[in-house]
Amino acid sequence: MKKYIYKIKFFILAQVIFNILATICLAIMPYLSKLLFDSVAGISNYKLKSLIAMYIACVIGHLFFTYIETICTWKQALKFESSLKNDFFRAIINYSYKRFSSKNIGEYISLQSNEITQLEMDYLTPFVDLIKSINILIIYGIMLFMFVDWRISIIIFVLSIISVLIGPNLTSKKLSARRKKYLNKMGEYFSKIKDLLEGFKLIQNKTRNNIFLEQEKVLKETIRYRFHYGKLKTLAGTINEAFVLILHIISFALVGYLLFKHEITAGVAVATFGYLDCFIDPIQSLIYDINSINSTKSIKNKVLDFIRYDNVPSKLISRDTFDFNGSNIKFDNVTVKYNTFSLDNFSYTFEKCKKYAIIGHSGSGKSTIVNALMKYVELDSGNILINGENIKYIDTSNLICCINQNEHIFATDFNNNVTLFGSYPLNNISSLIRVLDKKMFKSIKEKSNCQLLSGGEKQVLSIIRACLTDAPIYIMDEVFSAADMNTKQKLQKFLMSIDNKTIIMITHELSEHLSDFDEILLMENGKLVKSGSYKEILKSESFAKLRSVS
Repeated sequence: MKKYIYKIKFFILAQVIFNILATICLAIMPYLSKLLFDSVAGISNYKLKSLIAMYIACVIGHLFFTYIETICTWKQALKFESSLKNDFFRAIINYSYKRFSSKNIGEYISLQSNEITQLEMDYLTPFVDLIKSINILIIYGIMLFMFVDWRISIIIFVLSIISVLIGPNLTSKKLSARRKKYLNKMGEYFSKIKDLLEGFKLIQNKTRNNIFLEQEKVLKETIRYRFHYGKLKTLAGTINEAFVLILHIISFALVGYLLFKHEITAGVAVATFGYLDCFIDPIQSLIYDINSINSTKSIKNKVLDFIRYDNVPSKLISRDTFDFNGSNIKFDNVTVKYNTFSLDNFSYTFEKCKKYAIIGHSGSGKSTIVNALMKYVELDSGNILINGENIKYIDTSNLICCINQNEHIFATDFNNNVTLFGSYPLNNISSLIRVLDKKMFKSIKEKSNCQLLSGGEKQVLSIIRACLTDAPIYIMDEVFSAADMNTKQKLQKFLMSIDNKTIIMITHELSEHLSDFDEILLMENGKLVKSGSYKEILKSESFAKLRSVS
């Protein structure tokens, strides 16, 4: 967290300086009250006017410096929060797919929108307030010793130190633990809401109430945890308030006793209560701030763990030093095991610039081959090599473009979607556009929110996006499933005509259009049972069996 504090050091320094100036203005006011009360019997007109003028000047000075201080506070808070959120998001998008998918998206959203904001409110602000409170106590302490009574000053100081040392420690650990539980529940609630709303098409008369009750069940749990946290926080506040009131009582009794003994003047008594009221705020603030900072320990560690996570192999080769100049992608005895399924000892070599179709029944291992190549899953054994290099040590992001059946479409326009917000130049697609239906392409291009496109239009958009990446290898998983037959045939013909691309396509298509591919791989129960040209595959019993159940 030091890194983020350092980024806003200028604003913190400015706050502290203007807070000191504002406090000095405020600290002079009880002293002016003392002068007024002690000289009330024989005060001159000039002196009275001078005291009033100084009092007004102190008020104006306090307001002015407080205003500047508050502006610095806002600047500091926004810069801190934006820096932390930017680093958090940058860390997340650098995760491997495996690391990213180990958490629910709702948890990431909760951290980005909730916990980081909580750190700004309950860690940064109390941290700076802690510095300001110490400054205020020093300033008022000096004023107390200089202009009031040393005995009163010592009593107030001693009691203040006791309050700060004891008060926060009584509840801080439990408060931190309860807060952590509450925020974890909040993350679960975010995840549940996201999950339920993503299934909006399933909400209708028969399901609406049960889906609402499912949401309500998680909400009740979240509220219960929040109440437990709030109850302990209230207790902590009450304990802190008790320490402050004890300070009030003892100070009141001491001033009364000294007045009774005629050891202090009425002006000193008035000034004491004036300084006491000003002294109480920083004491309360100190206790609250220490409690608040302690309670955010779990959030701080959690956020920083996400940001600091490093899962990149030490010698990852990038596209700058590695290119697909060789002849193949080699699967060497690759095994990937799931609970009830495994891809067993899969070996195959995909040659450069050839077009491959992978077919087979659902659950035969087609998608597992793709997931292994994309490093979405870890291999239980075997290796995948590109140009003889293990893909574990290759940054394949620019070598391979993967298009899934339900590729994500962003809630923005055509240009942002196909170029991924300007990551790829908007060119090299004129030949693809020419094969598309003009009316369809116009509909896609003019849509301001491409999430509102039809399923087929979204798949067309995802293929255009893939073409703009200009990757040497295209992996496609049922990319034509929602497209009409005419569009599907045109797009497949276009893709097969690209000479300098290696294409590996998963498909349920079992018609003569398979003849467009150079090689067909037939998968069954996690094993490669046949490979070859369409004519060779057509003669196999496994293909006949597959067609009979399709």
